[in-house]
Amino acid sequence: LTNIVEEWGDMYAAAAEATKNGTLGGKFELYGLNSKGTTGAQLQYRAGQEFNPKVPGDVVEELQGLKKKFSAGELKVSVAKDDAHGGV
Repeated sequence: LTNIVEEWGDMYAAAAEATKNGTLGGKFELYGLNSKGTTGAQLQYRAGQEFNPKVPGDVVEELQGLKKKFSAGELKVSVAKDDAHGGV
């Protein structure tokens, strides 16, 4: 119904800027919709379209509302360092 396109270049740039400012290092850093300098990722079904046309409009509207809440910091995801393991 959609894909997550991670914005690695933006995340690396934000991390480099934080390193330059002395605010990064010695801690687990999570990049997401309300991170300074990057959104972390975008949804993309195909170029210029976030969702498959089969996704009902009311569902897309609800997801857009949730995305705005994440961007505003009203919703947060709790992630621990142990959650970041590949291949599982």
